[in-house]
Amino acid sequence: MRIQSRIEFHKPNTTTAPDAVEKLRGQRKLREEFPFLGSPSCPVELKALVADRITAYHAYREHYPKLFLASTPEECRVVAGKVVEAYIENRRVWEELNHYKQYGRILGHHPIFRHFSNLRKVRAMSLRDLLQRERQVKNNIWRVQSEMKKNPDSSLTQARIDRLRGYQAELAEIRRQLGDD
Repeated sequence: MRIQSRIEFHKPNTTTAPDAVEKLRGQRKLREEFPFLGSPSCPVELKALVADRITAYHAYREHYPKLFLASTPEECRVVAGKVVEAYIENRRVWEELNHYKQYGRILGHHPIFRHFSNLRKVRAMSLRDLLQRERQVKNNIWRVQSEMKKNPDSSLTQARIDRLRGYQAELAEIRRQLGDD
């Protein structure tokens, strides 16, 4: 028996993709699943996570049907990456919300908590500290961009992108505090 060396992509019945997405609509609403979201004592970070979860859900709904329409391996890889990224983000947010629902305290593993912590630190800095930190963050951005240019195919690329986004957000907040808009 001979094994085929190339992969054939077939266009399946396109009704399977929308049907799978329609099943998602039968799930419970966020406010029903997590009633604490309507409470005034709900941490603002969790409310921001809900916005991220909604964004991830819409990204998943947009890209999932495209999986069934992919005609090349490259197209399939790109679309699958977007679907998996949206699923993972949705799952990370769900873990945070579910932990708060069960235990009444924040788990704190999602990167948004680090972001909010950095914002609080920046807002508490003196003018002198802000200027010094601005210089450090600019250097950090340059360093991460340099690392990415030297080795663009590294397995650390996503971690570097995340670090770069964090530094850029911190720099934007520093400049906002300094009035440099």
